[in-house]
Amino acid sequence: MDIKTIDEKWKKNGGNLTPPKIFLAYDNEDNKYFVIQDYGAIVYMVIEKSNITYTIPKKYLTLIDNKYYKINNSNKLISVTCRARNKYEQFVQKYLL
Repeated sequence: MDIKTIDEKWKKNGGNLTPPKIFLAYDNEDNKYFVIQDYGAIVYMVIEKSNITYTIPKKYLTLIDNKYYKINNSNKLISVTCRARNKYEQFVQKYLL
């Protein structure tokens, strides 16, 4: 799924959710992560083909061409998934995964 398609899905199905400025992130093994929330110094994302939500401090990300994040240190990803999913996680699971 490309950035344009993700943007269209956010606009069509996101309702009152605020879409993130950057939609995608990739680690050094080219695993794709869908960004769900981007709050100041912390970025929340869900890895593709999974429902695990991770956070990472933005200082471990590099913005590439103003299109996606490159994760510089995957060891800094912190799993924060729990049974009660917020609206952003539900959106990603329903429309992007």
